[in-house]
Amino acid sequence: MKWIEFGRSQRQRLEILQLTSLLNRWCQVRENLIYAFERCLDSPLSPSLNRAIQDLLTRIRGGMPPDQALEMFQAYSDLESFQDLVIALRFNFRHRGRLPALLELLEIQQNKLEEAQNDRRIGNRSDLSLAIMLTGAVPVLFGVRLASSTETRQLFLEQTIGPLLLVLSVLAYAAAVLILIRAYRQIRS
Repeated sequence: MKWIEFGRSQRQRLEILQLTSLLNRWCQVRENLIYAFERCLDSPLSPSLNRAIQDLLTRIRGGMPPDQALEMFQAYSDLESFQDLVIALRFNFRHRGRLPALLELLEIQQNKLEEAQNDRRIGNRSDLSLAIMLTGAVPVLFGVRLASSTETRQLFLEQTIGPLLLVLSVLAYAAAVLILIRAYRQIRS
């Protein structure tokens, strides 16, 4: 997974959660999926999702069976939560289930998944903070060890292999810092 896609998928997840919530609210008013999708067009969804909903409604109004139109609507996003939503709607439409109850459960499920994602993101940030502190402590501890221990000073400064070990240590530390910076940028975006 690329990190740019991670940010994009987070926006899409929130958008799909919003769509599920809107469908749930409008199906509580009137238990009609087409009506709920029509009412969702008045809401502040992204232009691409609005377009996909308009296409869905146009296909259904044009005479396409709703199950087939929902199948085409399913191609809007490959996110698991969206796929689950559309598959559940198709199944419900085919077998005439209780639509408000289904949407209520789907909304609860998506809210729980979003909470888990947020908890994971917070956990990643605290782990990253710990890694930054530990990485920052390395040069300080190395300097203290070099200043306080004659054996360490002899190994790194007076032996023939010492400068090579010092260079390798600095390169390994620089690589660790670069990896940490890259991870920080990826988590932040």
